[in-house]
Amino acid sequence: MPMDFDILLEKFLKEDLSPEELSLFLAAAKEAANDEVLQRKIAEKLNKKEYHGLSDPAKIPSLFRAMLEKASREQVSLRNPEGGALVTRRRFLIRRISAAAVLLLVAAGAYLLWTTVRQSQPPDLAPNSAESRLENDIAPGGNKAVLTLANGEKITLDSAADGQLARQGNSSIIKLATGHLTYKNTSASDKFPEPSIATPMAFNTLSTPRGGQYQLTLPDGSRVWLNAASSIRYPTAFSGKERKVEISGEAYFEVSKNTDMPFLVTILGGTSGQTSPLEIEVLGTSFNIMAYEDDSTVSTTLLEGGVKIIKGATTRMITPGQQLITNARGGMHLAANVDMKKVIAWKNGKFIFYNDDIIEIMKQLTRWYDIDVRFTGEVHDHYSGGISRQVNISQVLKMLEAAGGVSFSVRGKEVRIN
Repeated sequence: MPMDFDILLEKFLKEDLSPEELSLFLAAAKEAANDEVLQRKIAEKLNKKEYHGLSDPAKIPSLFRAMLEKASREQVSLRNPEGGALVTRRRFLIRRISAAAVLLLVAAGAYLLWTTVRQSQPPDLAPNSAESRLENDIAPGGNKAVLTLANGEKITLDSAADGQLARQGNSSIIKLATGHLTYKNTSASDKFPEPSIATPMAFNTLSTPRGGQYQLTLPDGSRVWLNAASSIRYPTAFSGKERKVEISGEAYFEVSKNTDMPFLVTILGGTSGQTSPLEIEVLGTSFNIMAYEDDSTVSTTLLEGGVKIIKGATTRMITPGQQLITNARGGMHLAANVDMKKVIAWKNGKFIFYNDDIIEIMKQLTRWYDIDVRFTGEVHDHYSGGISRQVNISQVLKMLEAAGGVSFSVRGKEVRIN
């Protein structure tokens, strides 16, 4: 009796098919009659945390069959009645196809299927009635920033020509075509010169508006990614016993290691109004700071290395995978096993939400799409999912609507939530 397709599919995803079963599966998977089983299996995957953000299920069967058609042709070329390395090669083929299948399930297409924590099955795509309410579309943000030089001159980077923008002391300020600002030390080989009494330290500020982001390479080679509505103030050349910068908003750092000159970050947002600022001390590490003025907390998430967080007389060390949340009163809460993909999703061009309420989601959309949000009703649902930050806002809103519990209308730059 032939094995059911759903059993074959489950064994396929577990890489547990025999060569004979693989032949049966490849033939059955190309039949449109088995699409319903494939859809159901995708639906089961969607409800698991690790598969949040899957592609539009309606498109997957055709993509899946095309992939398996290619696999079938490769399988024929592997037939060998004499045995030998055949089983090993077949097993490699199964692993490779299985990996491709999971990749397809997780990443194929440009659509997002959202789920809410109260739903047991994935929702349908947004209804056509949404078109009229969301017809005033809003484009995503991009590489936009303003550089303020030490003399107060402002340079709008998104309209400035690529190449050298200015010289300050021994530093050349260069704009790259990739949306990246970098500083090149044109002095002697000494990377961290001693301070000169005749030449006081000069500071620049890089600021992104709502709907903007930018990358920066500091004079010491450290790299900084600025999220929307953020800023960083830094010297045009580091000297002395420490490297010190100030930020507000959200930034991701990859700090160049220099044990003789610790790197210090002073936080200006998130805990504003306090007598003692929040500082982070590092030697060489990768971490993310989220400290917006309209948030009551600052979150510091460590990916690599080690950092020391200082708030008044309180000092805490965190290790990779940990996140320290500091409130406006100076209280600190340590979270372990943090989802790093979610924390730095913005840096990688994505939105990722997991059990986030609509207020938090709309904060992120407000900063990236430069919109104003108006709540006209009560919304209590939490949502999970992921989508590219490069799509228009209508695609994000339609997917939220598809999950249920919320609807939107767009008028100019105002998004109303019903």
